[in-house]
Amino acid sequence: MDDVFKALADPTRRGLLDALQREDGQSLRALEGRVAMTRFGVMKHLRVLEDAGLVVTRRRGREKLHYLNAVPIRLIHDRWVSKYAEPWAAALTDIKDRLEAETMEKVFEIYIKTTPERLWEAITDSDLRRRYNFGVGVVSDWTAGSHYEGVHASAPGGKPLDLVVAAIFEVGIPPVDKARGYTTLRTAQALLGRPETIDRIEIRLFDPEDAIRVNARLERIFGYDGESWKESNANFLAIFAMQDMVVSFVIGAILLVGGFGILAIQIMIVLQKQRDIAILRSVGLRRADILRIFLLQGIIIALVGGLVGDVLGKVAVYYLGQLPVKAEGLVKTDTFLVKDDPAIYVWGIAFAILVGVVASLIPAIRGSRVEPVEVLRGQIG
Repeated sequence: MDDVFKALADPTRRGLLDALQREDGQSLRALEGRVAMTRFGVMKHLRVLEDAGLVVTRRRGREKLHYLNAVPIRLIHDRWVSKYAEPWAAALTDIKDRLEAETMEKVFEIYIKTTPERLWEAITDSDLRRRYNFGVGVVSDWTAGSHYEGVHASAPGGKPLDLVVAAIFEVGIPPVDKARGYTTLRTAQALLGRPETIDRIEIRLFDPEDAIRVNARLERIFGYDGESWKESNANFLAIFAMQDMVVSFVIGAILLVGGFGILAIQIMIVLQKQRDIAILRSVGLRRADILRIFLLQGIIIALVGGLVGDVLGKVAVYYLGQLPVKAEGLVKTDTFLVKDDPAIYVWGIAFAILVGVVASLIPAIRGSRVEPVEVLRGQIG
């Protein structure tokens, strides 16, 4: 208990505890910005608070979060506040808590010396758990693989209910997974104290891209304001649109470079093969035949390059999708997010052929205009 008084004696440490009381679960960087002190000074004070048991730390990813542990302070309270004064003090603090209450994550810690049997009883006994588990009991037979149930739900103005957790699932979107639960309509109305009331209807479409048209139609039919998922997430979609634009510019630059490469190869072939072209012209091939030969050559080069690029791209996308990446922001994923759409490979080959044809057109026209007499003059005999 001496460590607790020593930790509370410093005004800076009391300020850190006040900051955690206002917003629990803060990182070192966040706490550093709340006091006029260097990072190492804040770390030193937090170490004193941890040694006294007033601060508990938990790691979440790469961050180390700090939580206020009120148990040591409660032990001081129990030692010096008599059982006669406690109801009056509790009433006053209860009023204070009700007026200042905010929803926040709490992590408490205490070390208890007991036997395994009594510890098991504290974990499995439903009535005992309600005393330290925020009024929530449990229902289970406590055998390996058995079902575990226990939810005590309440809302301002509604009726507290003991509910059963039927299933837990994730949609992969943290804002939804952390804050949303599903129950029957009647249960939700009783829980919120709003019988016969429905204030929100969500509709899931087979084609998400059709949301704006369906929303406009429903507004015309029923007269209620609606909002499609595109309107709700307009800011994110605008960012994605900008990202797609940047990607399009990059792809366009790559195609342009590839086109110039094909152009250079074809021009070099025309310059090197002028004598062969002249011989072909002299044996009866027309200008159109020479033009088709070089265009066909460009198409073949582009087609082979497109197929090889598709194969290499498919392999790259597969291995990128296997890269372990822990991300929990807009979406939750354990691997690198990639889009493997077959249409992209088809468009890749189509663009490659288009660029190949355009890049081969100038050398093909130049090759078709080669005059046999001018090229072969002085080379025969």
